[in-house]
Amino acid sequence: MTTKNSLWLIDDDPALRLILEDTFNDANLEVQAFSNAKGAWAKLNAILNGAEPKTSLPDVILTDIRMPLMDGLSFSQWMQSNFPDLPVIIMTAHSDLKSAVDSYDTGAFEYLPKPFDLDYAVTVVNKAIASNPAALKTITPDTSYLKADSSLVASSDMDTHSHAADINAASVTVTTPKQINTAAETKTKNTT
Repeated sequence: MTTKNSLWLIDDDPALRLILEDTFNDANLEVQAFSNAKGAWAKLNAILNGAEPKTSLPDVILTDIRMPLMDGLSFSQWMQSNFPDLPVIIMTAHSDLKSAVDSYDTGAFEYLPKPFDLDYAVTVVNKAIASNPAALKTITPDTSYLKADSSLVASSDMDTHSHAADINAASVTVTTPKQINTAAETKTKNTT
């Protein structure tokens, strides 16, 4: 069984929030939307203080910069202090060099200037989830397709017992992005 990864979406624009919520739901993410950062902050404080379980933490947070009550930069900075492994992606319609630099200075995983391509936003969110060690633990790969169809094995003219044993002994190796980068670096060093 595969557990859906979760995204908290924070934006004060209801139309954009609805579009993004639909987009991320279609991308097989569990989305909880907030109209301001203060609402998400209150829920995170409840988790931090033990009033809610840590399992209710999202795998990634996507927040706007400019909102009433609490801005996205203050929120991101608070997140970096209290939940440093939880990636925060900052988006803004008021993109300039200062807001981009400020976003990264607060510990943001990524900065998305509006308007942005929805497919690109999904890609960025998935990269952020892949960077979150806690999120990787919640994914259980579906290996049901690895089970041998006994009717296919039994109908073969070959030695069915040895092939069935080979299929049952099959294992799956999950490779992390870090392992891929390390393997690529090693291969590059060996070829030079």
